[in-house]
Order: sequence, then C-alpha cells, then structure tokens
Amino acid sequence: MPMTLPMANVSLASRGGWDLLRQAVRDLVGLGVIVLCLTAGSAAAQCSRSTISGNVLGLIVLLLLLWLRIVPITLVRGASSTLLAVLPILFVPLYVQPFSDRAFWLQYGPTLLPVVAVGCAATIVLARAVAIAMVKR
Repeated sequence: MPMTLPMANVSLASRGGWDLLRQAVRDLVGLGVIVLCLTAGSAAAQCSRSTISGNVLGLIVLLLLLWLRIVPITLVRGASSTLLAVLPILFVPLYVQPFSDRAFWLQYGPTLLPVVAVGCAATIVLARAVAIAMVKR
C-alpha cells in the first residue's frame, strides 16, 4: 500500500523550497545590481577619462544607491557576503606564483623577508595590545 504524506507536511516542505528559491533569486538580483554599478562606474571612468578607477566609481554609485535607500541593503547583502567569502580564492594564483619562482626570491628575497618578519611581529604585538585592552574593559 503506498504511503501518503499529510498535506500540512507537504505544504511546509514546499514552502521551505519556495523560501530557498526566493532567497536565491534575491541574491542573483543583488549580484546583478552590484555588477551594474561596477559597469556604470567603469563606463563613467572611460567617458570622463577620470583618474579614479571605474571599480571605485562603481562602488561609490552602489554606496549612494544604498545611502539614498534606492536599493535596499537586504537586496545586496547575500550576494556581497558570498563575494567576500570567495574573494581570497580569486587571489590565490597571485600569491602562489611569486613564491614558487626562484628568480623572484633571488631578486626580492633579501628585501622581502625582513619586511615580512617585521610586519608579522608588528601584527602580533598589535593584536596582543588590543587583546589586553579588551580584557581590561
């Protein structure tokens, strides 16, 4: 005998599916808004021959749209969070290539290594100072 599901459970499951679909569509629309702002900024930079990068102009356009509440922040929140999560992956080839190149190390190693060591030490000292200040509060 075939097993049937109660109607309440089916409607809850389908409603959850619709919520996921609605969220996915909202995130795609938000991504479209971000891309349109960046495209508009690039076009404005090319037309005006501005020294400001088109990407920066696009972010300014997006900031103005959010500040004036023309675009609700909930529309771009999901897409921007996803882009920020994926951002480090996009820069991996940029970091890996120099570190695997012997000529790079021969040319820049004597300068780069002390700078990296000082930067790491300064970061650790600063993080310690911030942690101590936060604990005292």
